[in-house]
Amino acid sequence: MIYRTEHPKPQFMREDWINLNGKWEFISDPGNSGKERGLQKENAVYEKTINVPFCPQSKLSGIGNTDFLNSVWYRREFFLDERQMTKIVRLHFGAVDYDAEVFVNGQYAGSHRGGYVSFYVDIEKYVVAGRNIVVLHASDNERDRLIPSGKQSSKYGSYGCFYTRTTGIWQTVWLEFIPKKHIEKFRVYPSVEDQSVTVVAQLKGCSSLLISTAFEGNETGSVSVNCEEGTCTATVRLSEKHLWEIGNGRLYDLTLRYGSDTVKS
Repeated sequence: MIYRTEHPKPQFMREDWINLNGKWEFISDPGNSGKERGLQKENAVYEKTINVPFCPQSKLSGIGNTDFLNSVWYRREFFLDERQMTKIVRLHFGAVDYDAEVFVNGQYAGSHRGGYVSFYVDIEKYVVAGRNIVVLHASDNERDRLIPSGKQSSKYGSYGCFYTRTTGIWQTVWLEFIPKKHIEKFRVYPSVEDQSVTVVAQLKGCSSLLISTAFEGNETGSVSVNCEEGTCTATVRLSEKHLWEIGNGRLYDLTLRYGSDTVKS
């Protein structure tokens, strides 16, 4: 069974994506020697399976090992077609605690440090059409006071307000396929007085940027501007003003189109 099938970033959604949650191969690496032993390679032997995105300390992961896990490895296969290979292939991790190394088809593809934020690696130069293998190594010295740990217990069991630790993947993993000309990121600045929203977008490549808004299915305004690569700013005047109230939140739908790239928010 695959849990957490919803899109992990509702404020930045592309339709062209693949959820990689579900069954991964898994092995604990107590001596943190896995790289020397070749656990990043396709022919390495993994002893168990784990249900991502649940950490190995949890029951839902299928592992349920609540002891200290200073080093763990994950592996799974995925398949790409020729169309997907023409785009930027972006591999996202919602969160991995704490130090993460990513390998694709046996090659080192990137790393990240920090257990509480998302990160991604662009992997198009490491993948092929057809079958591919992704490996993630996560290391986390859970008694190291220099590593942020929140309320994770430094003792074997939970005590006081401290609870069982989290190691490795604990948020959704997914693939995203992005056109060469695309929206990299954006921010939205609303103005109640002017009844408008200003969008500041970071763009790759030159094209026209179309921004459209809606509220509960009704169009509330749009704007189109020609942009060069870099930062582009545009303001949409709203035909309807719906303010947020305590206990009655109101959200507008936002769509950005740039060339063949479409992002919804």
